Amino acid sequence: MKSAIGCLLLRSGAALPLAFWAAQAGAQTTFNFTNSCGNGQWTYCCGDGLPCGDPHFGSYTNNWWPNGSYTCPCPPLPGPADEVHIDAVPVTCNGGEAGMLFTTQPLNITFNLYVYNTAIFDAPVTLGGYVGGGGTLTYNQAIIAVNNPGQETSFGPGVHICNGPVTMDQAAPIGTYGDVHNNLSMIWPGNTAMTIDQAYSTPELPGGILRNSAGALFLATGDGEMRGWIGLGHFLNSGTFRKDGGFGQTMIASHFESTGLVDVRTGSLRLAGQDSVLAGTATIAAGCVLEMAGSNAGMNDLTVSGPGTLLVSASVAVGSGKTATIPHVHFATRGRAGPGIMNLTGTMDSESSAFDGGTTNLQAGATGEFRGDRTWVTTGAVFNNYGTLTWTGASIILDGQGVLNNREGGILDCRTDQDIGGLWDPSQFNNYGTFRKTVGTSAGHTNITCAMLNSGTVEINAGRMGFAALTQTSTGRVILNNGILDQSSGGVPFPLAAGRLEGNGEIWGHVENTGGTLSPGNSAGTLHMGGGQPGNYTQGPGGTFEAELGGASPGIGGYDQLLVDWQATLDGTLNVSLINGFTPSEGQVFYILVAGSRSGEFSTVNLPPGMVIQYTPTEVILLMPASCDPDVNCDGGVNGFDIEATEQAINGDFSNFCQASADLNGDGAENGFDIETEEQRVNGAPC
Repeated sequence: MKSAIGCLLLRSGAALPLAFWAAQAGAQTTFNFTNSCGNGQWTYCCGDGLPCGDPHFGSYTNNWWPNGSYTCPCPPLPGPADEVHIDAVPVTCNGGEAGMLFTTQPLNITFNLYVYNTAIFDAPVTLGGYVGGGGTLTYNQAIIAVNNPGQETSFGPGVHICNGPVTMDQAAPIGTYGDVHNNLSMIWPGNTAMTIDQAYSTPELPGGILRNSAGALFLATGDGEMRGWIGLGHFLNSGTFRKDGGFGQTMIASHFESTGLVDVRTGSLRLAGQDSVLAGTATIAAGCVLEMAGSNAGMNDLTVSGPGTLLVSASVAVGSGKTATIPHVHFATRGRAGPGIMNLTGTMDSESSAFDGGTTNLQAGATGEFRGDRTWVTTGAVFNNYGTLTWTGASIILDGQGVLNNREGGILDCRTDQDIGGLWDPSQFNNYGTFRKTVGTSAGHTNITCAMLNSGTVEINAGRMGFAALTQTSTGRVILNNGILDQSSGGVPFPLAAGRLEGNGEIWGHVENTGGTLSPGNSAGTLHMGGGQPGNYTQGPGGTFEAELGGASPGIGGYDQLLVDWQATLDGTLNVSLINGFTPSEGQVFYILVAGSRSGEFSTVNLPPGMVIQYTPTEVILLMPASCDPDVNCDGGVNGFDIEATEQAINGDFSNFCQASADLNGDGAENGFDIETEEQRVNGAPC
């Protein structure tokens, strides 16, 4: 007698219609049969339609060994008391009724078991071979998959409903070619490969599906690989897929789709199957990684939690109307696609990645970095930064109507001498928060070549930055903190149509102030239009020049000054204010604008009380006149020499004139009326 179960074929329709009832007798398995085939079919079933003497008789059929002896021709029909052992290949049979296999005692399978209709296992099953055939198999007790050298351990074509716990031997290579339902728990040590794919032998049958049902647990306790050779395998997770064991990588190369929970507690879990989709929830423990690596991967209404990292090494699409919320993500040379929304709530590391469609939000309190090679925002994609985004890599490319928004409260920190630009289609960079350049040299240059809207603050704290197509609102500010505003490379003047341009630093190129405010210094300081590249300052009727006086010398700690190497053309408004409790002394002079040449005057002048303005061909001067003293040459006497000194000063020679201004009558001009005023004072007229 043989104690191992070999190969049992049950077929309906054109199949063998048998009802099987199995019981365990020690190490012996007993099957009792009732024949629905009919006596006329038994010989055909037994001998595959071949004569008994044919050399192929029995070579492709089940060999029935009733009572341990082989009989030719076919043995008599098995009776209810017959003990039948099956250890060969499948039998074929034409028949009638549906067959059924039913076990109530433990079953040990060491070769092949074919079920073409229905099998119910109400006792534990030890799987050391192949179970399949296209039927429906229900396992109500434990299944132990063991390593059987020379024999693949696998769930073959058919539906396998696993209501009991499934455990796998450490060394057992497991194959899944059927539709396997894990309804309770399945433990995969993961030290060897597990295959989920369509069976080569029965391509007409659906297969290669492992379903982890809602409420069920699939536990990977090692660092193995789940793969599919044909590429048709699917792992569908509605329950919990957990990696807890092994500190290396567990890889799933078959299609993986989860609407339940993916729980990574140790090492890394790599989803490398094509078209894999994560929905539902995922948790990633500290130091652990969940990687999306398959082509055409997706995320649909996914919520990730935990301090670990979601690694995106292939482009991942978020579906239309769907949202993915992720605390810690690393885009590794790939990015995201699709029309949906991705919310990044903790940290983002974007390495040479692309945001291709949809909306990505780096939320308030989150931090992120654009590094490596180019970062792309394209195909209508919108990237919103509400947190702190550091840019250390190559250029940011906005293409295909891509939009980069630095939102209110957001900080975009430029630490590179690279550009933000668009290619073929209109794209937009909008700054509503703080966009600052903190790293760079005068040899490098960050140029914003695409359209830019600034209603927040731009800080140039280091290096050079320029704008090719800037529109600034009334709340927009560009502040130089010893950096360089460089408009020279594109030949486009800085368009100060609204908002403010202020600070300490250099401006290379031209500034056209048509409706904004130019304010040298940061209470107080100097703006220098020149140095690397000369430029002109033009202020129209709607422009404003703002100067603060806080000391006697120009620059930091003193008063505001604009130095223009070329031409200054003036109109509009001048607003002057005192800061830091400073009170000008009589006779103090403030050169608030010094240019290579000057034309025009401010149409509206707002000065501190008692202060007057003077214009020279190259300067705008503010002065606080001294109290009335007709001794203008300071020789101790009031006489004709003071009149002569005044006349000389009016003509530009101040060598004998010791007062701050020759505007003795305070009318804002130095002319013959001031000579007349001095004559009157010398002759005793009161001031």
